Order: sequence, then C-alpha cells, then structure tokens
Amino acid sequence: MGPPSLGPTAPFAEDCLPPELDYDSRDDLLISINAWAATRGYAFTTESPPEPRNCDSLATQQDIYNGIAATKRDVCEGQSSIHALASQLDQEGFWSRIQFGQDGRVTAVLFAHPESLTYLQAYPDVLLLDCTYKTNKHGMPLLDMIGVDACQRSFCIAFAFLGGETEADFVWALDRLRSLYEHHSARLPSVVLTDRCIACMNAVAISFPTSCSLLCLWHANKAVLRYCRPAFVRQDQPESTNAETIDTSESNGWSEFYQFWHSIMAAPNEEAFKDRATQFEKKYLPNHLKQVGYIKTFWLEGYKEKLVKAWVDQHAHFGNTVTSRVEGIHALLKAHLKKSTLNLFEAWRAMKHALLNQLSDLRSNQARQQIRVPIELSGPLYASVRGWVSHEALRKVEEQRKMLAPDHPPAQSGQSFHAEIGSVATTFPGDQDSGPVPGPPRDATELLVSPPPISPDLPAPPPPKYDSPEAIHKSYTAARSAWYAAQPAGSIKTNQQYRKAMRLPARHCATTTGLRAWTKEEMMAYLDWSHAEDQRVEAQIMKEMGDNPLANTRRAWPTFGDR
Repeated sequence: MGPPSLGPTAPFAEDCLPPELDYDSRDDLLISINAWAATRGYAFTTESPPEPRNCDSLATQQDIYNGIAATKRDVCEGQSSIHALASQLDQEGFWSRIQFGQDGRVTAVLFAHPESLTYLQAYPDVLLLDCTYKTNKHGMPLLDMIGVDACQRSFCIAFAFLGGETEADFVWALDRLRSLYEHHSARLPSVVLTDRCIACMNAVAISFPTSCSLLCLWHANKAVLRYCRPAFVRQDQPESTNAETIDTSESNGWSEFYQFWHSIMAAPNEEAFKDRATQFEKKYLPNHLKQVGYIKTFWLEGYKEKLVKAWVDQHAHFGNTVTSRVEGIHALLKAHLKKSTLNLFEAWRAMKHALLNQLSDLRSNQARQQIRVPIELSGPLYASVRGWVSHEALRKVEEQRKMLAPDHPPAQSGQSFHAEIGSVATTFPGDQDSGPVPGPPRDATELLVSPPPISPDLPAPPPPKYDSPEAIHKSYTAARSAWYAAQPAGSIKTNQQYRKAMRLPARHCATTTGLRAWTKEEMMAYLDWSHAEDQRVEAQIMKEMGDNPLANTRRAWPTFGDR
C-alpha cells in the first residue's frame, strides 16, 4: 500500500521572484527589487556585517584559524605550552620554580622578572599578597606578590599560578618566595599584608614567622558593610512611610553604626580601643546582638592586632594598610590578558608585556625625581641629598621638621609614632629624671654659645662635614692655637698675625656680636692652604724616611715652630 496522496499541487506563481536583469551597481539592484516588491506589499533591506571583511581575499574562516594555530606553534617552537613556558623562562633570565604532581603534571608555576629582583633588593620591607581569577583556561588562581618602592609606586615581585587555594598551595608559593629573598640577599619583609584568607594567613605565619602579618582594612570594612547593613535597612522600614523617610532613617542609623566601627579601627592606643569597644557594646546591645557579636568575635577578638591602628602602627608598614595596590595590578594584568581562555604560556607572554611597561614607568618616575625639585623641597636644607632620596621621604622629613617649629611644640607624652610610617618610640619616666634641669643662660654670650641640652635617649649627632663652616672654624682655631703655642715668649700673638703668617686673607669670621658664617672665599682659601700644608708635611716625612731607611714609624704632626 503506497503513501497517502497529498492531492494536486498548487501551481507556483511565475512572478514570485524578481526578474533577472543585469545591473550596473548594487544600489541599482536594490532599487529595482524594492520597486518590484512594493506592488506586492513587502520590501527588501540590507545591512553591513558586524565584522570587517576583505572582499579581495579568497581565504575562508578556517584558513584564518589554521594560520593562527600555525603562528602559535611557531612561537612555541613545536613544544607543548608548558614546555615552551619553562624554556622561555630560562632563556629570558626569569627566576622560576615549577611544582609537579604525583602523576607528573604541572600543578603550580612561580616566576619573577630579573629586574623586579633588583627592586626587591632595594625595597624589601613591604609585601602584599592577593589572588586574582579568570586568567587562564585551566582555572588556576594567580597569586600576585607586590612590593612598594621609595616613590610609593607598586612593583611586581613575583607571580604564581597555583593549583588551588589550600594552605599547602600557599605554603609552596611562599616558601619559594622566601628562598628568592634569601638567594638575592634581600631582607625579609617587615610587614605582609593579605585579605582574610585563612589558608594564606597560615602560610604567611609558616613561611615568614618573623614578619608582621596584617589584614586589609578595606576588605574588613566591606565585610562589615555586607553583613551588618541589611539589619538596619529592615529595621528602619515602617509600613506607612514614604521612600524618602525610609532612606533618611536607614542612612542615619547605619551611618552612625558604621562610623562607630571606623572609630574602633582608628583607636590610637589600647586604652582608647577598650573604651570605644565598651561604648559600642553599650549602645547597640541588645537591639543588634547579632551584628555586635559578628564584629566582636569575627574581627576584634582574633584580629585586632592586624587591623586596629594602636597595634598596626607599631610596625613599619609605610602607610600600606589596604591591598588596593594589588587590585590595581589585577586590573593592569586583565587589560593585557583580555580573555580567560589562554594557556599558561600565552598568559605569561601577555603578563610579561604588562610587567615590562610597569618597570619602564618605574624607571622613568625615579629619573624624573632625580632631575626635578618640588617647591617645598627647594631650600638649601636638602641640597646634599636631592636626587639620592625620594621626594616622598623628604616630604616626611619636612613634616617632622615643621613639627619642631616654635608654633608647633612637640607633645610631652611618653609615646609618639608616625601614623603613615608606623614607628613607635617610648620614653620611660625614669629616663626623664636622669639629670638636673638646666637653668636659663646668665648672659648674652652664654645664650649664643651654649649648646642645647642633649637628651640621653637621642643618638649622638653625626660629625660635621669636612667642608662645613663648623668643621672649618674648629680646624682653624685648633691650628691657630698651635701656632700661638709655638711662638716665642713676648711675641705678638693675634689673629691678624696668624693669618699673615699662614698667608690667609686678612678677613676673619669674628665680629663684635659673635661668630658669623664663613664666606665661600674664606672656606676655599683655608681648604687650599690646609691641602698645601698636608703636602708639605708629607714631603718632609718622606724625606726623613729616605735619609733613615730603618725608620718605619711616622711621627706626629709637627708644630708650626719646627719650620
């Protein structure tokens, strides 16, 4: 039995398609077709393809894919991606370590640029750690290890593709990082800053036990915001109020709670911390028992030494209390990676370009600081160190100098610290009573010449430079006293006679009101004479040693009367 019959087929209209004609252009074709279609109730339209096309090329899409694959094979030199990565790391001088699993597969890769190691040797004090994701097709998290230079610029110490985020993964990476520090004779970091990743924190404690581990304050603030704010939103939403009233009440209640949290984090000492924490509990208990308990148990009890200013500022963190620098490095890398489907070799090549650009920017920034002088640092006080010390460090010194001005007397407290650098100096009561309090000067001369009392807690000041006015005047007076002692009794012993005998200019630095600073001509004249005198004495000693070869000792500086 055959298939059922569908009946007679309707005839196909002869004018269902546009007539076939020759046209001079594509536009003429479109006009003719639309004129034909308009009588039938429809129209044709055209648009350009989203991707650019080369009409002169006969290559297909598959040909393009094959060309890209061939280029990748040429870059890898016929090797697999992981073998090409290991080979290129070795050829370009990267410091690298690779971890293999029990099955022989690569589970982690750590590498550092050789120029980054130069920066590490110069600036090893601060280490920031954070992971970023979606950088490769294997789903391996990328651990960024970041340092800070003297110009407060971030530089990449090393990177590590990890097999996971367990404590063992972080211990492997940080142990290799510690060996990198030791291999290049760099000091271990004084501060290691991370987010609240328990595995990473434990690994830091194992690999860097002598370093202070701090937590990122920004991550702590965001965690408190995410956990505690919904309670204030629900509480401050009565049923019969408009949106403006809800927003105002929520803003006031939450803002006060959040500001209280910030005040606890900014406590300058342990007593202030305890007092603010007690006031916080009294204010928000029992209405916000869950939120207060979260802050107390999750942050304050276990991590106050890593977050609160009273403890954090006891360590040299140089103002780095958040990991925002690492977030900036994440953004820089993602801008060069562009997609998350790269293998490790392709990801490394993209990261290398970002790293080279960063190192070039660091070099140019330091070069600019060596040739440019900020207005606030243009005085003669910093003339001898400009170009050798960064502007940021000099500005910190300038801030401390301004605090010594008469209109900014130092506070007479037992403890002081610099909030951004994080150094603490403690003065004990027994040290303040080590000597009698000096009385006021008895006359104008004593006021001019008597030095200020030196605290026993302060280190001795460095000796003046050889060509400073103080050193020249001290050497001048010592030489003049020796000349006075060598003159016969009854002879005229004046400063003018001494200068005439030494062939020095007749001018001198003594005035009726005291000592004045030496002029440049006086300094150069005295230094030239002193150099000539040294040469004369050396020649005399060499002559005496030549006359008596058995003499193997040098006699002392001769008196001026031995001429």
